Amino acid sequence: MGDGLRGLEEAVFREFPGSKFQLCVLHAVKGSLKKVRKMDREAVAESLKTIYRASSKEKARQALINLKEKWGKIYPEVVKRWEENFNNLTTFMDYPEEIRKFIYTTNQLERLMKEIKRRTKVIEVFSGPEAVCKVVY
Repeated sequence: MGDGLRGLEEAVFREFPGSKFQLCVLHAVKGSLKKVRKMDREAVAESLKTIYRASSKEKARQALINLKEKWGKIYPEVVKRWEENFNNLTTFMDYPEEIRKFIYTTNQLERLMKEIKRRTKVIEVFSGPEAVCKVVY
C-alpha cells in the first residue's frame, strides 16, 4: 500500500517478493482533481469513481476507456496517470468485496500513525521498546 512515494513499490517487492502493491486510490483521485479545472472537477470525479467502484477489473478497465474518451483530450495528463497506474490502482479488486474498502486507501493507516504520534509525543522518554508497545497497544 502506498501513496505515490518514489521507490516504495520497488522496496516492497525487494523485501516481500511475490507481494502485491496497491496505490492509494483516494490520493490518486485527489492528485488528479488538482489538475482539473474547477468547473469540471465534479464530472471528472464521477468518471474516476466509476473506475474504482467497479465490481471487477474488466469493468474498471472499461470505465477507464470511457474516461479517456470523455476527458482524454482535455486532461491527457490525468488519463495517462490512471492508465499507467491502473494495475496498482485496482489491486484491491483481487480481494473479496467485503474487505476492498479497507485496502484501496491508506487513510486508516495514516490515521493510526497520527494517533500513535500523538500518544507518544507527550511522553518524552521511554524506558525501552516494551514501554512504547504498552502505550501503543
